[in-house]
Amino acid sequence: MTSLVVNKGVDPLDILIVFTSIIPSFLEIAIPMSVLLGTMLAFARMSLDSEIVVLRASGVSLGTLVRPVFIFGLIATLVSLITSIYLRPLGNYSLSNQLFKLASLSTTSSLTEGVFNKLGTLTIYAEKISKTDSSLEHVLIDDRRDPKQRLIITSHQGALTSDGQTKMINLKLSNGTIHSAKIDGTYNVTQFVDNDIKIDPQELANKNEASGKKAREMFLPELKIAILDLQLSHANDTKIPEIYKESLATYQIELARKFSMPFACLILGLLAMPLGIHPPRSHNSLGQALSLMVGLIVFICYYALLSVGMSLSKQGSVHAFLGVWIPNLTFFLITLMALNQMGSEKWNSLLHAVNDGVNSVTKKVSSLWS
Repeated sequence: MTSLVVNKGVDPLDILIVFTSIIPSFLEIAIPMSVLLGTMLAFARMSLDSEIVVLRASGVSLGTLVRPVFIFGLIATLVSLITSIYLRPLGNYSLSNQLFKLASLSTTSSLTEGVFNKLGTLTIYAEKISKTDSSLEHVLIDDRRDPKQRLIITSHQGALTSDGQTKMINLKLSNGTIHSAKIDGTYNVTQFVDNDIKIDPQELANKNEASGKKAREMFLPELKIAILDLQLSHANDTKIPEIYKESLATYQIELARKFSMPFACLILGLLAMPLGIHPPRSHNSLGQALSLMVGLIVFICYYALLSVGMSLSKQGSVHAFLGVWIPNLTFFLITLMALNQMGSEKWNSLLHAVNDGVNSVTKKVSSLWS
């Protein structure tokens, strides 16, 4: 991108729009993680200063301490919902358009006259190139996009244009010849007056994603319509094509994710409270780095479960909504158990519970060996 600004004269504002468009996607992950770490560090600090011990000795129950955490998590959930439902698809759509614009500019401006220019699997040679209207003179093209045949195209004139609707780069040629050599030995020569070559910018980046508006760029109404259209189009089919199943799963996963990630703020925030409470002595010896490490491990486990759920949904093993909500349901049950045990003072902390569990397992193993 720096090269585009310095060498190709691309407007720095276009680059700024790209980075701004990426921010909502980062916020979708950053907000739940911030709630988790922020709450954990707050209660870890209170544990370090023995404030938790004093509060509970003064008759303040764990349920009372949960209320501000719940309110904080709820506010974060609302902010994350706005980000996920509105800002993220808007940012992704803006990013897609901007990257297409940059790809178009880069494709046109990166061509050098009198040189064989490599564009993905295309090689383009032009004797003269106009930087004002992107017109080409005496063009030679080596097209290897189709592995089953190779095309050598010559043309007296050509022009590069881009279509913002279809997000395709169009190479319009006139008065030329196409030499086609197939792998079976067939060789054809075709004369043409006008010929259009469609170039997908994704091909230039070696990507296989189809053109058009993606699921991650759609708002809620668009996702619902896309899901309904797919379901109705194959409602009477006895055998549903695999590509249909994959497309339907992609839309359903995106729809479910718009709500699962925001509600993770509330669940992880409540879980962070028992995770952050430690006995003062153990916390003094290990420091607040313990809370930070535990928080990162918890979030990695959450995201790993989310990835597994999404993979199962894409394979059709589970419904998309259930797959995406697997981490939320799992951590919600863990949170309820932890709050219940610590509220009844059966556990002083989760660290204490883990130690008890390890000790009990060790005793059972020792008894079996003996």
